[in-house]
Amino acid sequence: MSRWITKRHVVTITLLSTFSLDQFLKLWVASRWPSGFEATDGFSPPFYLVHTLNRAAIFGWMGDWPEPLRLAVFCLAFVLASALALSLYRGLALGEWLSAFALGCVVGGALSNVVDRLRLGGSVDLFRFSLWSDANASNFALNLADLFIGVGVGILVFELVVGEGNRRALGLQGRLDSEALSSTRPRAEGRTPEEKNTDS
Repeated sequence: MSRWITKRHVVTITLLSTFSLDQFLKLWVASRWPSGFEATDGFSPPFYLVHTLNRAAIFGWMGDWPEPLRLAVFCLAFVLASALALSLYRGLALGEWLSAFALGCVVGGALSNVVDRLRLGGSVDLFRFSLWSDANASNFALNLADLFIGVGVGILVFELVVGEGNRRALGLQGRLDSEALSSTRPRAEGRTPEEKNTDS
C-alpha cells in the first residue's frame, strides 16, 4: 500500500463507507416496502429479505426495558466500544492496514445502528436467517451494519490469534538459539592448548 495512505485514512474511509452503505440500504428498503415486510411468499427459505424494527438487543435482550433506559445502555455501549477501538487504533503499527480496516468496520457499523435507535427507537433489520424449518419459531434478523461488525471482530480475533502464535514461535526460536549457543561455549573454553594449536 502507498506510503501516502496511513492507517487513519484506512479507518476513516472504511468507517464512512460502512455507515453510508448500511444507511443507504435501509433507506432504500424503507422506500420500497413497509415496516413488517417479509419476502417469504408462503414458504420458509433459510435466508430472505425483511423490513423490521428491532427495539431489543441480541436474542431479544432488553426488549421489555423502558425506552430511555434501553437507549442509554446502547449509547453507553457505543461509547465504550469506541474508546476500546481508539485504544487499539493507537497501538497499531504503520503497516497494520487489515486491523485498521476491521476497526473501521466495527465502529462504522455500531454508529449506524446507534443512529437508527436515536432516530427510530430501534435498529432496522433487513435480513432474516431461519435455523430450522419453522421460521417463526427459530430465526434471527440482522442488517448490513451487523455483518460489518461481525467481519471486523472476526478479523481482529484472527489477527490476535495469529500474532500471539508468531510471538510464541519467535520466543521458542530465541530460546533454542540461546541454548544452542550456550551448549557450544563450555566445549570451546575447555579445550586444551594442543587442540587449539591444531586448529590454528
